[in-house]
Amino acid sequence: MSCFPKERPEFDLEIYDYLIEKDYPFIPRKQWPKDGSKDCYLFLGDGNYIAITPYKAPSTTELIPPISLHIMADSCFLVLVYDKKERGSGEISDRVKCSECIIEAIVNALNINSYNLKQVKDNTSVKRYHLDLNSDNWQSAIDFFYEKIVPIIDEALNSLQSICPNCENVISKITDEEFEKEKQRIEAYIIEKSCRDRLNENFQRDSSQNRQNLYPLNLILYGPPGTGKTYN
Repeated sequence: MSCFPKERPEFDLEIYDYLIEKDYPFIPRKQWPKDGSKDCYLFLGDGNYIAITPYKAPSTTELIPPISLHIMADSCFLVLVYDKKERGSGEISDRVKCSECIIEAIVNALNINSYNLKQVKDNTSVKRYHLDLNSDNWQSAIDFFYEKIVPIIDEALNSLQSICPNCENVISKITDEEFEKEKQRIEAYIIEKSCRDRLNENFQRDSSQNRQNLYPLNLILYGPPGTGKTYN
């Protein structure tokens, strides 16, 4: 499956437009930039994959929500992951225990529905599951995720939250209001990036023209004396 048929920025916009057209709520993957803040989108930027999710993890330590769809160059897959200890402190907090309970419940719910996840990592700090979405293209992978997988996850989360209300403070579905705010922020980023790219293109073009003007044209003019071949 070829998921990146064009340049990344252009392809990112294709995915964004598709999600908006289908009315699929999502938030994109984030990373820690150098200034220590968390408001940095990788959905429209550098990176070897695009990650989206309709779920959020209220904890400030979470960069990638525990449930997400990853779109890579040659595959699309569901990722379920949780930390076994708090990042930084190394403590096994109630939040960590609740995250484990939620992810394991979702894994069991998907397995019951014949979506068998593969455990790809299990060490002292993190546990991670993958489910390959064997689709012919990224559009069908996104549709499959939202139309087949998400309802199962929602049902599992609702069952857990009726037993343990604290689960909602660990993983929950983004609301329509939160999705609208995400769209505004992403679209503002798109406009800013588009303007920045256009300025860079203009700067490069102007710089190239200026460099050409710095060098002599090396023209040899022919004609009889006194016909204005010399320019001062």
